[in-house]
Amino acid sequence: MKIPIKTLLFALFSLVVVYTSVNYLALLKSNLGLHKTIYQQKEELHNLGNEKQKLLQELEKEKNASAKISEENAQLKDNLKAQEQKDNKLNQDLAKVQQDSQQLQALKQEKDALAKQVEKLTQENESLNSRLHTLGEQKKAIKELQTQIQKVGIEVIKKTDAQNTALGNRGVIFKKEQ
Repeated sequence: MKIPIKTLLFALFSLVVVYTSVNYLALLKSNLGLHKTIYQQKEELHNLGNEKQKLLQELEKEKNASAKISEENAQLKDNLKAQEQKDNKLNQDLAKVQQDSQQLQALKQEKDALAKQVEKLTQENESLNSRLHTLGEQKKAIKELQTQIQKVGIEVIKKTDAQNTALGNRGVIFKKEQ
């Protein structure tokens, strides 16, 4: 049984065509899968690009917000320094006012003391005037004043003599011994 060569060739050729068709279909299917994967990768790349753009925009917003916050922070620092200077000035003014208030209190106390002294001197003056109205009392007063003047004069002389004698050695001369 001899099979004609043509049939063999045809069978061989048919097998090659079937094999090639199957391989071609497998490659087409694989190619389709690759195209689908490439398409998905492109979509993913596109999505990642969009996400990158969104993130860049957010980053820019954050940078702007950070710059704005920095400016506000600098402005707040300047305001704080100005407020501290104001507070220091107010504290100095307060200390000055307190000092002035203390001086005013001291002056009021001194005024009250002087008013009491004036009142006392006025009463004393009235009593002395009433006492000096009579002639006899005037003579007594003159004698009292003269005795007080003498006493004061004697005390002054004693003090000056005591001071002068205390300063010197009462005229004693000492010789050097050899």
